[in-house]
Amino acid sequence: MKGRHRLIKASIATFLFALLGASVLPFLSLPPVDGHIGLGAGSPEATVRRDEHGVPSIEAASLRDAYFALGFVHAQDRLWQMEGMRRLGAGRLSEVVGSATLSVDRTMRTLGLYRLAEGDAAALPPARRAEIDSYAAGINAWLGDPRNVYPPEFALLGFRPEPWKPADTLVWARIMAMRLSGNWLEELLRLGLSGELTIRQIAELWPDGGAVPQATGQPVAAAGSASIRAILHAISAAVPPTTASNAWAIGGGLTESGAPILASDPHLGFSAPVLWYLARIETPEAVLAGASVPGVPAILLGRNRRLAWGMTTTHSDTQDLFVERTDPANPDRYATPDGWRDMAVRIEEIRVRDGETEQLRVRVTRHGPVVSDLDGIGDDKLTLALRSTALEPADGIAGAVLELALAGSVDAAIEALRAAGAPQQNVVLADRDGAIAMISPARVPMRKAGDGRAPVDGESGVFDWAGFVPFDELPLARGEPGGWIGNANNRPVSPDYPHLLAADWPSADRMQRLAGQLSTATPKTPAANAALQMDVVSVMAAQLLPRMLALTGADAGNGAVRAALDMLKGWDRAMKADRPEPLVFAFWLRNFARALYADETGALYSSFGEPRPDFLRFALTPEGAGWCDDITTAEKSESCGEILTTSLADTIAMLGGDPSERTWGERHHAVFSHTIFRHVPVLGGLTTINGPTSGGAGTLNRGGYGRNQTGDNFPHVHGAGYRAVYELSPLESADVIIATGQSGNPVSGRYRDLFGNWLEDRRLHYSTLPGSFDASPHQVLTIGPDHD
Repeated sequence: MKGRHRLIKASIATFLFALLGASVLPFLSLPPVDGHIGLGAGSPEATVRRDEHGVPSIEAASLRDAYFALGFVHAQDRLWQMEGMRRLGAGRLSEVVGSATLSVDRTMRTLGLYRLAEGDAAALPPARRAEIDSYAAGINAWLGDPRNVYPPEFALLGFRPEPWKPADTLVWARIMAMRLSGNWLEELLRLGLSGELTIRQIAELWPDGGAVPQATGQPVAAAGSASIRAILHAISAAVPPTTASNAWAIGGGLTESGAPILASDPHLGFSAPVLWYLARIETPEAVLAGASVPGVPAILLGRNRRLAWGMTTTHSDTQDLFVERTDPANPDRYATPDGWRDMAVRIEEIRVRDGETEQLRVRVTRHGPVVSDLDGIGDDKLTLALRSTALEPADGIAGAVLELALAGSVDAAIEALRAAGAPQQNVVLADRDGAIAMISPARVPMRKAGDGRAPVDGESGVFDWAGFVPFDELPLARGEPGGWIGNANNRPVSPDYPHLLAADWPSADRMQRLAGQLSTATPKTPAANAALQMDVVSVMAAQLLPRMLALTGADAGNGAVRAALDMLKGWDRAMKADRPEPLVFAFWLRNFARALYADETGALYSSFGEPRPDFLRFALTPEGAGWCDDITTAEKSESCGEILTTSLADTIAMLGGDPSERTWGERHHAVFSHTIFRHVPVLGGLTTINGPTSGGAGTLNRGGYGRNQTGDNFPHVHGAGYRAVYELSPLESADVIIATGQSGNPVSGRYRDLFGNWLEDRRLHYSTLPGSFDASPHQVLTIGPDHD
């Protein structure tokens, strides 16, 4: 009996000890933000002053020392984010997470991004390599200090992080290059549809601003939609497309101060913490302020004392899928213009937590990795190899970004970007001398034939790449002091541009709204430009809704349906969180789109993003009205008016009757979920940051709700996690905000403290004037050699 009592007492003690550890350990992982941390003799010295929101200003004797300190504070505040990023790029998530991430690891190992990053590190110019090495040393100084407690994610998963290497930094650019170029997904979609739809129908699904592009011929092969869907799922899980942003610069002749103003708000997928980390760096060489990315030693978007820069995705077609003909007797041999050639084959070992190590067989042709093997269909059905600028060796993007941050003029910035390979971005620039410009630097393929819309024959060599567009022939536009320049992911060149950048372009709706506002009511102050970033008027609604209302008819449906029609007729087309009209419109458009083309696209319908404004506009014209026929019903041909009426009636029923009692904000919440804790009961809710937001998929204040084609919510999962306005006046201002908080530790008070500011657009103000940073009391940290 006494033994049983001792066992019970021991069990209770163990439970209480575990409970105490679980409740105390996370708080022990919060880093020190004041005092001195000795890092041993010879360590770089720096002072880190944090303001009330944890934004650091790093003061150091050199830029190299400042990057050491930036690595140190990144590790203090965002270590798990950095760990997740490098493991994603290396295809090593399953080592710590388990089999749930095997598909992601297989994709990343097949692409070989980390191998490429190792090559990038070896090819860096000495000065830039020294800065990246110093940054890695700063991270390792934090990792290697036995006094530090790692964030709670490491305790939950039960492992310790390895030392940081330069390739861990450089792989991020490779990941983003894949995410910011999604043409291969469009090629796969066309391939999957080729067995069911005509060439003309496929072309109509990708109209250019409402005009249907010329049909370019059937793909060279066909594949089952199930196989294509499986490949699309594998790709989207590992490198989901995240392609949108706004950036513009206004010449000093139009501003109140007489100095240029640059506005930048990149649109990416949401997570907690958000991708961006605010920072300021002050050294004798430069003063920088803006947004960094933990894991990367740079102010990626921001300004120095004389130059400001922002970026948007160009959407050039920098990827092609090649159909390789394999030898029936040996699937590792494939046909080339010079005869049969053996594929390069490598075995990747993927270790799996609590599971068996997987041996992944990766095949590579002269065009690139065989991505059809992701679904296991390559040997006997279809062999698809990917060529992408994101997979080209020796990319100089990291060095180019570091050089850009030091440029003192628009011309110097353009020259600094000469080495950029991928991803291609439209870089909007403004300087203290009044110059404004936009350049789109990167490797852009020149094809021997074809337009890149669909997978092509890899055997003949006819469709191979002939090289890249010369840097001096890439898109470059210079603005005037009395004008403006900018981009919202619209086509950046005129039709007479001599090179094929892409055959397809995103909708120009946001650019149409931006151009209208900048041309008719130019915002003359930083505050007015910030307000324009928050604009929620939907050009898509303004153009689609009149046609939808006209085709539906005033006498359609019951009283609730007619009341909804009356409500929409008086709507100002602004996607405001506190109004019912945006909710009715979004629901109606979702239901209409499904009725419009889900029958033709079948199982691949869910792979189309929503909404597709150019296609919907086309379908509501007489030329596109054939899409309104439901091909699953043989007895009659439905009209667009009929399916609009039915879709609206379904919408009202889904809203429970009177739509005036609902608001857009009820169903449209910004959602920032933690990558690990969202899968853990209770912790998922505690670590998720969310709140009602205005905006929609096509508004300047982007409120994208992803590819969710069903359900009754529109989660805001894609948008501007960082907003900034820089004025190039003697005040050297930067008015910025991020969506969550500086810390990635859920128990920190700085995990979500900026969310309210982001929702209401209350910006933080910083300057690149030396000595201008004010820190809160007791938040001054020095790092360097040990004090005696």
